Amino acid sequence: MEKKQYEKALTEYHRAATINPKNATAYYYLGWLSYKLKHYNQASFYYQKAIELKSDFAMAYYGLSEVYYALGQIDKAKEYRLKVKEFFRKGH
Repeated sequence: MEKKQYEKALTEYHRAATINPKNATAYYYLGWLSYKLKHYNQASFYYQKAIELKSDFAMAYYGLSEVYYALGQIDKAKEYRLKVKEFFRKGH
């Protein structure tokens, strides 16, 4: 996808999150799109919001680990990567 497409999708997911602020999936995609646009702090916020709404959202934990890797916070990245492994071990 091109940057313009990511930005358009970001607008649509913002709209979805506004309509339903308890939509963890919308926040996950806001995180993913922000990550793709290299807006790492924003991505972190959205992934954390998705996790707050759905504590077993493995892909949001994975996305958050990717953000921490991109920010050079390796220990935090590994911590979240381990949580992802735990979810998959438990069958989530």
